[in-house]
Amino acid sequence: MLINSLTLLAVTFVPFPTSVLADAFGTGIDIQTAIQLFGLTFILMAICYTSLARFVYNEKGTQYTKEELGYKKGIRVLYSMSIAQTVTTFFLAYLNITASIVLYIVLFSLYLFPIWYTDLVMKIQRWKIDRHKTIHSYKCQPLRHACSNGG
Repeated sequence: MLINSLTLLAVTFVPFPTSVLADAFGTGIDIQTAIQLFGLTFILMAICYTSLARFVYNEKGTQYTKEELGYKKGIRVLYSMSIAQTVTTFFLAYLNITASIVLYIVLFSLYLFPIWYTDLVMKIQRWKIDRHKTIHSYKCQPLRHACSNGG
């Protein structure tokens, strides 16, 4: 219940830094501070959403199919990546405002198209598993050959 309340608190705070950022773009005064306030808000949002997703998907006794477990893991990875991305983008605002804005747009697309990104994460995980199996079978192949020849 506390996680849900903190998430709602963070969501209700979002219009303030968004308004400050819009005013900063309109006047051109102190855009960096406005982006940093915006960034701090979305670091809090990323932490809240990650915590909420872990709470929701941590139901005891719930039976998931293999595909649902894959999506569950993909969403967990996706939200964990969003925390790292928001923190990185926040610190990038000190160096390059334009790059920071571009990364925020990418971050928002992550929340706008979660199924597409989750599918992408799952494909990457499957590719890593297949690659590991291929490398492992390649390393073990000479041993099998030697063993099958009686050696």
